Amino acid sequence: MARRQNPKIERTLKRTSCLKLVKQTFLIVCEGEYSNQAFEYWFLLHFNLYQGSIHRSRYAEMLTHLLGFRYGKTKGDSIKVFNVIYPKTRIAIGNAQKVQESFDGSNPAKEDSSTTVHQLVEQLLQFIE
Repeated sequence: MARRQNPKIERTLKRTSCLKLVKQTFLIVCEGEYSNQAFEYWFLLHFNLYQGSIHRSRYAEMLTHLLGFRYGKTKGDSIKVFNVIYPKTRIAIGNAQKVQESFDGSNPAKEDSSTTVHQLVEQLLQFIE
């Protein structure tokens, strides 16, 4: 008769296995994704199609205006930002695709401003939609 492990240990093992799988999947899906000049450019695309160079020093000010509250990077801010931008995710994906079409992808460092975060987001959306 097989001996059962402690339920706490079983949950921990399952959680650990799931985390390993998520990390492996994330690394595979995420390979090569970028936002030039900063990740906030992806956030901006939830509101408008921005093409051309926008220096990252302007992102916080622009996001503050678009979000309707001061943009910050604390835990509480992140939740508020997510709640505003999540419903606009499909808009951001479309905008990012239009921006990406204007570049050839050969040198991301020179593709200012641009992002490929939408490719990762599209993969992740498959699991929740």
